[in-house]
Amino acid sequence: MNKYSNTIYNIRFKKCFTNLVALGFVKNKSDMANIIGTYNHKVSHILSGKFKPTIKQLLKLCEHFRLDANFFFGKNVRMFIEHPHPVQESAHRESEKLAITKAYMRWLSENNIN
Repeated sequence: MNKYSNTIYNIRFKKCFTNLVALGFVKNKSDMANIIGTYNHKVSHILSGKFKPTIKQLLKLCEHFRLDANFFFGKNVRMFIEHPHPVQESAHRESEKLAITKAYMRWLSENNIN
C-alpha cells in the first residue's frame, strides 16, 4: 500500500475517475491527465496512492465536469452538481444530451442514489 492510498482525496479521486470512465466522459488515464493538466503516469500515481492530487487538479476536474468540490474533501454530497456533461467548446446535440442524461440516471440507480 502506498503512502496516500487511504487519504480521502485519493479515495475520492479514484471513485471520480471510475465513475467518469463508466459514464464515458473519459476513456483512460491519458484523457484524465489532459483535463487536469498533467501526465498520465502522474494520474496512475494518484490512483495508486503514490501521489496526492493537487488542489489545482481537483479544481480543474470540478470546473470541467461540474463536480462538487466538497466531494473530494469527504463531504456526503453527490459528485455532480448538476446533470453531468463536460464543458466543451461546441454545443452538444440533443441526442448527445439525452445519452448523457440516461447514463447519469443509470449511474444514480446503480449506486442507489436518490
